[in-house]
Amino acid sequence: MGDECAREDIINTRIKAEINRLTKIFKKIDKKRLKSAEKLIARAAFSLLLLEDMEGEIKRDGPVTKMQQREYAIDRAHPLIPQYTAVLKVYATMQIQTMRFLRSRALCLQLCKLDLG
Repeated sequence: MGDECAREDIINTRIKAEINRLTKIFKKIDKKRLKSAEKLIARAAFSLLLLEDMEGEIKRDGPVTKMQQREYAIDRAHPLIPQYTAVLKVYATMQIQTMRFLRSRALCLQLCKLDLG
């Protein structure tokens, strides 16, 4: 149980860090629009956390894994790839929505630049 609590604390810390990062970018827009963006920011932060974790597992195990079938083994795509692809599509859509909220080329570039680091 202690390990679960520690993992949950780490996850919450990572989500809060991403929420804080995104909120700093959004501070430059008016309060009414910022309030509307809060849930989008929280969902984007959670999605990014999922992507990072799945990406780590895929990198660790490789994009192709062996699946044992009685006497033989077959190669197959990593089982997380479909979920990773789905979350990536959602995250990309959220990035587009985020950029629409910002409506500022400079802020959009800042958002994209920060995601690359």
